[in-house]
Amino acid sequence: MYNCFILVVILMYSANLTLAQENINAAGGDSKSQSGSVSYSVGQNFYSSISGNGVEINEGIQQPYEVYNVSSIDEVSYTELIDVYPNPTQGKLTIELQELDLRMIDCQVYDLKGNLVQNIKINSLKTDIFLDEVTSGTYLVYVKQVGKTIQTFKIIKN
Repeated sequence: MYNCFILVVILMYSANLTLAQENINAAGGDSKSQSGSVSYSVGQNFYSSISGNGVEINEGIQQPYEVYNVSSIDEVSYTELIDVYPNPTQGKLTIELQELDLRMIDCQVYDLKGNLVQNIKINSLKTDIFLDEVTSGTYLVYVKQVGKTIQTFKIIKN
């Protein structure tokens, strides 16, 4: 019986001599969100630092490793690619597109009260809009591609 007790004590003591990370923390945890995650600990009492060849490693301290996925979308300026004329107009307005993909391009004409006057699907590089039926005043012409406004024009109808 005494031999079993000595054997258990020796095994428990030898388990403490293994090369495990030593850390006594007062508190800590993990926090996650849609933008990332973080692990933290409070109250770390000791650590070991190794440096050489311009690199420093702190054993016992969490080493940050971040992966970034960087992508950018270049914004295109459509200022010189879309022309609307004549302005002011008597009733016929021409929209001329240059070097634009005609898929999913439409034009919406609004009065200054925010009422939709016309909605036109653009199928060619040169499209005429007839404003004969609307009263004289100022109108906003939105040229949109895939539902996103790519350029806005302020038009005066005499």
